[in-house]
Amino acid sequence: GGGGMGGMMGGGGDGGIMIGGGGGGGMASGPPQTEEEIRAERLMHLLTTAVKQDSWQDMGGFGTISEYKGLIVINHNARTHKDVENVLKMLRGAAGLPESGPEGGMMGPMMPGAGPMPGGHGPPRGLRP
Repeated sequence: GGGGMGGMMGGGGDGGIMIGGGGGGGMASGPPQTEEEIRAERLMHLLTTAVKQDSWQDMGGFGTISEYKGLIVINHNARTHKDVENVLKMLRGAAGLPESGPEGGMMGPMMPGAGPMPGGHGPPRGLRP
């Protein structure tokens, strides 16, 4: 078994982290090819299936989830972030990993001025499943 999947969660609501050029949902270009991309795709599918299925952009909702350099980037409301965090804790427990990843795993803004916006729900959070 390899190392854990890296993950990053943006803030909630209108806040969050935007990486890349917006656009419709999911993967940047083409089908996943590297093992890292395949694992990220599986994890994203699991999360969007297990947590508030109809709230994701692909199902007509507003939440987005994508992969960027081995990180899972989620832009959703605070409640859904908490639910995703709980699913990741369960997955870590099932894999025999510490449930609380790097608890200080807070990540600062990825771009200058990309901190929490008005109406956001706190700073971006870094998670490692």
